[in-house]
Amino acid sequence: MSGNKVYDISPEDREVKEWRASRRLELRNEYLRELQDPHRTEEIPDKGWLRFYATRVQLEHIFKQTPYNTLLMFAVVGGTLWFTGSVIKKFRDSKEYLYRTGQVSYTDRMFKFH
Repeated sequence: MSGNKVYDISPEDREVKEWRASRRLELRNEYLRELQDPHRTEEIPDKGWLRFYATRVQLEHIFKQTPYNTLLMFAVVGGTLWFTGSVIKKFRDSKEYLYRTGQVSYTDRMFKFH
């Protein structure tokens, strides 16, 4: 009796697991073969990243740009920029008010003109 048998999964799941293991072994052997090639001049391409970016390119065919999507994108990006700018301006204006009214002495300021 072999210790490699697993009895609590379906035959389909076992087939998938075996295929994944064989594919993993195949990719590993291919990587090691490319890594140990003495005539290699360029870097070894990562097959996972290549598949990922190929999938990203294919998403352009799935995603259809509509006026609503465009407006939503401009609202999110523009709103984020406007909110960040207004927070920074409010912070700077409050510091400027303290400087101009003399509530912060020149020696206590972080940035000084020499």
